Amino acid sequence: MSVNNVTDANALFPQEFKNAAVKANLRRTGKPTESERKRAMEMFGKALRDCDKATERMMDKHIESVAKSAKELAEYRKRKAQADRIKASANEQRLLNEKILISRINQRNLLEEMKTDDINRRELLSR
Repeated sequence: MSVNNVTDANALFPQEFKNAAVKANLRRTGKPTESERKRAMEMFGKALRDCDKATERMMDKHIESVAKSAKELAEYRKRKAQADRIKASANEQRLLNEKILISRINQRNLLEEMKTDDINRRELLSR
């Protein structure tokens, strides 16, 4: 049998719940002594200091992780910018090579046309 919440547990163990409630009332009704008050205050102060230390550690870890993340992001952006510059340079070089190739093809075609015109002119002159 499973217990889903405290009320179900109380229903399963009514006598133990009643005894615990009586003990809790006894503890609450008694007036604490001065030494108990001092001890409670010291324990409360210690708990506060522990919470403050835990908060400081948590904030330190957070600040370190934020700094690490910022550093990694800066490195990533630097690598990406460098890769983009390399890609752009390679693209420009490819376009330049295409222009050179087209220019050479055009020059060869022009030379072929000039040769053909020269041959035709010689044939016309020789007739």
